[in-house]
Amino acid sequence: MMINQMSDNQVTEAELYKELGKLTKEKKRWKESISYVSSLLTDDSAKIQAKALWLLAEMGLEYPDSVKESVLQIAFFLQKRRGDFTGESA
Repeated sequence: MMINQMSDNQVTEAELYKELGKLTKEKKRWKESISYVSSLLTDDSAKIQAKALWLLAEMGLEYPDSVKESVLQIAFFLQKRRGDFTGESA
């Protein structure tokens, strides 16, 4: 079962990372999960953000047209991270 967007029931970083690991192996769920995984780019955990970005890249190889909808979110995430690494503000 996929963890839905966290509302009242908070999940730990470890639980979410484990779920993303399961999703990585279950390619038949990728297309329906792209929007959800994209939403994890704003998670508080850098580990979850990195896993989500990597998984979106993998999903894009299988479903390029579907991931296209998330490109702006990915670009914003990368621009924000670039600012974090260079000391510049995004």
